Amino acid sequence: VTMDELELVGLPRRPVEKERKVSRRLANKEKEREACQKVLVEFIGYLNRSYGNIVRAWRLGLDADGDGRLTFQEFCNACKKVGFRGRQKTLWRALCAKGNSSIGLGELDPEAFQILEDFRTFLEENYRTLDDVFERVLDADRSGRCTQEEFLVACRDKLEWTGNARKLFGYLDISMRRDVTIDEMEFLGMRRRVLDRKSVKQQILERQAKDRAEADAMLGRFRSLLSQRYGNLVRAWRTLLDPTGEGKLQFTEFCARCRQVGFQGNLKALWISLDADDTGTVELRELDGDAVAHLEDFGSTLNVFFDDLDTAWSCCLDTDNSGKVTFEEFQSCCRILGYRRDPRALFRYLDVTAEGTLLITEMEALGLPRAKNRELALQLARMRGHEARSEFEVFLTTKYHTSIVYPWRREFCSQVPPEDHLDHSISAEEFCRKCRAVGHSGNLLVLWFEYVCPRAASTPHSLAGGVGSTGGVFPAALDPGSPMMRPALSSVSVASCESTSPMQHRSSTMDHRGSLKRQMTSRRRSSLDAYMPDRMEGLGRMSLERIAPELYQDLVLFRDTCRAKFHTTENTWKALLHECLKTDMGDKLRKVEFSRASRMIGFKGNAEGVFDACDFGYVRYVLMEDLRWLRIDDHF
Repeated sequence: VTMDELELVGLPRRPVEKERKVSRRLANKEKEREACQKVLVEFIGYLNRSYGNIVRAWRLGLDADGDGRLTFQEFCNACKKVGFRGRQKTLWRALCAKGNSSIGLGELDPEAFQILEDFRTFLEENYRTLDDVFERVLDADRSGRCTQEEFLVACRDKLEWTGNARKLFGYLDISMRRDVTIDEMEFLGMRRRVLDRKSVKQQILERQAKDRAEADAMLGRFRSLLSQRYGNLVRAWRTLLDPTGEGKLQFTEFCARCRQVGFQGNLKALWISLDADDTGTVELRELDGDAVAHLEDFGSTLNVFFDDLDTAWSCCLDTDNSGKVTFEEFQSCCRILGYRRDPRALFRYLDVTAEGTLLITEMEALGLPRAKNRELALQLARMRGHEARSEFEVFLTTKYHTSIVYPWRREFCSQVPPEDHLDHSISAEEFCRKCRAVGHSGNLLVLWFEYVCPRAASTPHSLAGGVGSTGGVFPAALDPGSPMMRPALSSVSVASCESTSPMQHRSSTMDHRGSLKRQMTSRRRSSLDAYMPDRMEGLGRMSLERIAPELYQDLVLFRDTCRAKFHTTENTWKALLHECLKTDMGDKLRKVEFSRASRMIGFKGNAEGVFDACDFGYVRYVLMEDLRWLRIDDHF
């Protein structure tokens, strides 16, 4: 027989494991319930002993932010704040019996919470605001306070509220001084009376707005006065406000300069308007930010092509070597460099003496350093286009001991993957930066136009002379009527360029030039990053086709030949290996083998040049991967 068959006898079976687990779980739940109840009793007793009642403990110790609810983290912090050291998780489970994520006063003291809710509901049914209740019923003597006796009498006789008024007063009296104020009664949650009078914060904001309006008006009057006296604000700054060239003015110096010019306005308000960043000093940028932008952009433009002011002066400004630059010559230089702001306004900013010509000392305000060797700078500025190109190519071939394609791919195309080297192009700013990075310091402006527009750089001084009235050679890409130069020049403020007036002696205005020089130097890089990319696109782009046009044509011819016959790089490499009696795709081809195989497959160009261009690592051999940059697989 089996155990199941013996059940017919009627004897009881032993308890199974499942029943044991159920009984154990019930015992654990009962134990946890007792623990929760115990810690809750301890917590409630601790709050009553510490604060007198639960409501006062809630308002003063637990609900610090006054939002009426506590999350678990806030509850733990509040327990630490009030000094309770019991088991916080067990206490939280006791309070959140329904699994809520937060607790309120109702979970701690349901009786007190209900009394407060009943009283609030009763008041809202009979009065509009808490202020009406307090003024009409509770604060009969207008003292701003309601004592316990007054509160009990008012609830019984005036309000006729049937609840426990004595307990309610204890809940509201958080100061325990046996009186309550209207602010203490805000805990009930009734709305307050809205007053029409402006708050202190609103009054402060209005006063500040009025002060700003007055300051802006003073600044407008001040700018207008300086423009009338000196022609523009830059000239006024360099000759009147900052004649010593420090670049900054403190309040006392500023007031003295204003009195000197005869300004009669509110100097304090004017200073507040200028010193908006509250640095304690005023600069030209705060007086005329548009003019500073003109100066910074032109200085950044010159700094792209020239390392010093003397070379820039002799190359594209003072082309007739007269020591002065007229506006026509200056406008010619701006057009050649791709300067897209207003050249006439810029000329006025630089022309401190208002004589209609510029000296190199006035240009020092742009921040470019002077040349250490003036003769060498002059020689560099007078370099012809073909001379600059020859010097550049000799420098690269000497340094890298190979054709010019290798340094082009390695240095000038370093930011792009190898498969983009063939058709990659860079702007003038990138080209000049790369030239300096490899160590070349020639005349980069003439070099650029020798590659981009050879006709413009074929004769000395033709770059600058072509824009003037003498009718020299002018680059087609920079013709003011061409599409590249059609964007309108930036407008300038009337206050900064309204008129010009004769100045005093030139010698008295030269010492201040260091002011703008320091300002331009410190901010040239930020202006260059923000303004350069759009402007430099008007000067064209440099590519391998311009650097080495004949070799580029050979590379394109080799690519087209391979596309027509073999379609892919793999098939092209197989054909080259086949002509060299090789079969392994990983084999190498040296220059002699590559040249002979290229001619055998029908290539009629310079095979040695194609090999040098593909030998990117300069290891004297090529692999199949070295042909990827020609993009033979790309079918158009």
